[in-house]
Amino acid sequence: MDHVLATVWAWDPFLKGIVFVLAAVVILCGSVYMILSTDLGARLGFLVAGAALFGWIFIMGTVWTAYGIGFKGRPPTWKPKQVISGDIGRSASTVLADFPGRWRKLDVASPEVADAQAAADVVLTTSGPFKKTTDYKTFAAYEKGGEKHVLTLLHKPHYLVLQVQPLIAVPTGSTAQPQPDPTKPVVSVVMVRDLGSLRQPAFVITLSTGLLFFVFCLALHLRDKAIMALRSAPPAPATG
Repeated sequence: MDHVLATVWAWDPFLKGIVFVLAAVVILCGSVYMILSTDLGARLGFLVAGAALFGWIFIMGTVWTAYGIGFKGRPPTWKPKQVISGDIGRSASTVLADFPGRWRKLDVASPEVADAQAAADVVLTTSGPFKKTTDYKTFAAYEKGGEKHVLTLLHKPHYLVLQVQPLIAVPTGSTAQPQPDPTKPVVSVVMVRDLGSLRQPAFVITLSTGLLFFVFCLALHLRDKAIMALRSAPPAPATG
C-alpha cells in the first residue's frame, strides 16, 4: 500500500498541487489565525483574520479584473463560421448581403489579419479545399462591426472575411515562386470574433470575496456596537 501511494505521489502532479496549496493555506493563514486567537480570542481572531484575508483577495481580484491578468479565462479568438468557394455574393447569409460595399478593407499584413489567419488556416486545411497552407495565399481581408457601446461593455458582432487564392504547384527542387491559379475559384473564410471570457474568473473571485469581506466587517461592526451598548448601559441597581 505504501508503495502504491509513493508511486501515485511521484507521478501525479495534480495531487501534489492540491497538497501544496492546502499546506500553504494551513501554514500561512493558520499561523496568522493562531497568533490573533492568542491575543484576541478564538472568535474575534477568526473574524479579524477572515476580514483581512478576504479583503486582500478582493483587492487582488480587482487588479486582476482591471488589467486582465492573474486567473484568466478564454482569450478573444476568431471563430470560422463559413467557407465559400467562388462568388461570395451567392451566399445565403444575411451578414454577407452588403459585401463588400459596407465592409472595411484591411491590409493583409496587419496584426489583426495575422491573428485571424491562424484560425482560417486550420479550417482551410482540415474541412476546406486545401491540404496544406502553402497551397494558397491570402490576398484580401474585410471586416464589419465590432463597435463598442456603453463604456465598452456592449459590442456589436465583429465579422471578418479572408479571401485566399489557390496557387499553382511548383515542381520539387524549383526555385520559382508559386503564382496564383486564375483557373480556380477564390475561397473566402467568414469569421466572427469570440470575445472570450478573459476577465470572468477574476471578476467572480472579486465579487465573491468582496461579499465575504463585507460579511466579516459587518460581523465585527455589530460586535462593536453590542459591546458599546453594554458599556453605556446604566449599572444594575444593587439589591440588598
